Amino acid sequence: MTKEQTYTIDQYASLADQAQKQGKLEEAEKLYHHVLSHNKNHISALIGAGVLAQKIGKEKAAESLLAKALHVDGKHADVHFYVGELRNHQKRYDEALTCYHNAVNFNAYLELAYFRIGEILKHRENYSHGDF
Repeated sequence: MTKEQTYTIDQYASLADQAQKQGKLEEAEKLYHHVLSHNKNHISALIGAGVLAQKIGKEKAAESLLAKALHVDGKHADVHFYVGELRNHQKRYDEALTCYHNAVNFNAYLELAYFRIGEILKHRENYSHGDF
């Protein structure tokens, strides 16, 4: 007889993150749902589920999950970064820029946010010169 393994909510969130990174999106979605059904304010699960929702084309769900994450922890750099990614994807560049700036204000080592800021500013520069 094997002993059934039990996981903490944080471990389930970690498993969901791993599943998402491995491209097992349905499994990740189920795991995030499990975590959030036990703790609706679990910041890691809110972020991960929001990122996943955007990835699979559920933009309204992504908006809702990331907005909830901002409400739970407005000083979490990753939340601001991923809201920036969503805004960037939506071509809402001014809002994306603000989000990326907020992200680096909360975590100065978030290198990808600096890169995204540079991309948007370069895009603006090219656009103003008629290259787009």
